[in-house]
Amino acid sequence: MFACKSNDDRIDLTGISHKNIRLSSSELYSDVKYIPLETRDGCYLSSASIFAVDDENILMRDNEILRFGIDGSFKNQIGRTGRGYGEHLHINSANYDSEEKVIYAGTSSGVIYKYNLEGDYLGQINIFDDSSLMMNVKFSD
Repeated sequence: MFACKSNDDRIDLTGISHKNIRLSSSELYSDVKYIPLETRDGCYLSSASIFAVDDENILMRDNEILRFGIDGSFKNQIGRTGRGYGEHLHINSANYDSEEKVIYAGTSSGVIYKYNLEGDYLGQINIFDDSSLMMNVKFSD
C-alpha cells in the first residue's frame, strides 16, 4: 500500500500496523488549501466527501452529487434524486473520468448512473439483478 506525497514520491506503508503509524502531515502532502464552498438555499451537507478534483472542478458526494468551481463557487447539481428516468436513489459511491468528463454514480441497487459535468443523464450500467451484492461495493480510480 502506498500513500502519495506528490506525483513522484511514494511512502511505503507495507507492513506498518495502525498502531505504529506516526507520519507528520508534511510527509503525506505538500500543500493544503482551504476553499470555502458557496452554499445555496436548502443545501445541507450531512456526510459529504470530495471524490474528485481537477483544474476546474471540485466534485462532492453526499445524498446528491454537487459540482463546485475550484474557487468554491457552486456550479450545479449532478443528476437528480428520484425514481424517474435518469434519476438515482441513494448513491453509495462516485467516480469521475477526467479524460471523458463523465461522472459515475453507484447505488446500492446495483446500478451505476452516468452523467456529464453539466448534470445531464448519459445512461446507466446495471451491474447485478441481486441488489444485496452491491450493498458493500464501492469503486474508486
